[in-house]
Amino acid sequence: MGLAALILTYVSVQSLVATLEINLVQSVSSLGGEIDVWSRGASYPLVSKIPESYGNIVKNIPGVELATPVDLALLTVASDQALVAGISPAAIPKLFGHPAVKGAMITTNQSGILAIGNALALTLGTEPGDTIQLNGQAYQVSGIYSTNTWMDYSVIIPHIVAQQMIGMVNGTSMIVATTHDPRNIDSVISQIRTLLPTADAFRSGEVPTQISPLFGSLETIATDITIMVTLGAVLGIMNSNLNNLRERMRTFAIYKATGASCGQIIRLVLYESLSLGALGTLLGLGLSYTILQFVSIPILQTTSVKIFLVPSTFIYATILGILISLGTAIYPALRIARVRPQEVFRFG
Repeated sequence: MGLAALILTYVSVQSLVATLEINLVQSVSSLGGEIDVWSRGASYPLVSKIPESYGNIVKNIPGVELATPVDLALLTVASDQALVAGISPAAIPKLFGHPAVKGAMITTNQSGILAIGNALALTLGTEPGDTIQLNGQAYQVSGIYSTNTWMDYSVIIPHIVAQQMIGMVNGTSMIVATTHDPRNIDSVISQIRTLLPTADAFRSGEVPTQISPLFGSLETIATDITIMVTLGAVLGIMNSNLNNLRERMRTFAIYKATGASCGQIIRLVLYESLSLGALGTLLGLGLSYTILQFVSIPILQTTSVKIFLVPSTFIYATILGILISLGTAIYPALRIARVRPQEVFRFG
């Protein structure tokens, strides 16, 4: 049971971090482009602010095909909060590779028109042509898009409108850029970092822990939790093994008295521990899979994203369970193998 609890904790913590990381990468990548530029040290473009003029600087770098500002903010859509992305309509066909599944994407800088993600549209019961409230103002839905990321819980409005709405005149959350030749991405990123010392640039699909202090901290916390729970489980399982073997001391003494070698006793204890460890690991994996099916991360008041179950997490959890089973049995096995039968029968 201790091993099963350890496996459950490990899988849960790692799956939570993986879900956040995967959705961050997918959500940022779904904005389009190959290079993202936002404030140096910002954990996410939602909390970033850089001058809009950076877009022209990036655009003038040799090899850059497109550089456009994108604003991100959490605003009230109908009665819930949702992510609002401000993108230039002229850049959407080249940048946002997710055409509308219903209706059409926004095509002008006109205020009062928006495109909405299919998950949010489903939650709100909205169809193209309907009117919804965005920050207390009436907006008509021009189309519904699908990205299979958290962007499906967002809306897209013109960049200029977003700037005015969130009070970011002459500023933007991030710059999204594409290159003529993907082989030049690293060179372009290096030039951006040189020209824009207050901003940072990286590939759109880069691992979050490499670009975000927040996710670096999350992974550190997840590792610390795993280490502490593992140490607790190791001590608990080892103590349980020692107590169990002490209760069966006479049995092992009889084995040795009838000719069993120390090596055979050690192997017997290790095989037994491995069998129990396998059962505990399978139980923990089963509980993890079953419980995490019903766990989700809230995105809106009425909408959540399910935990993403990464196969490698279950593989690592299995390896961890087996190693702990064997590791916690070595010391008890060595102790029981050194027991002298005559002492057990004399004092036992």
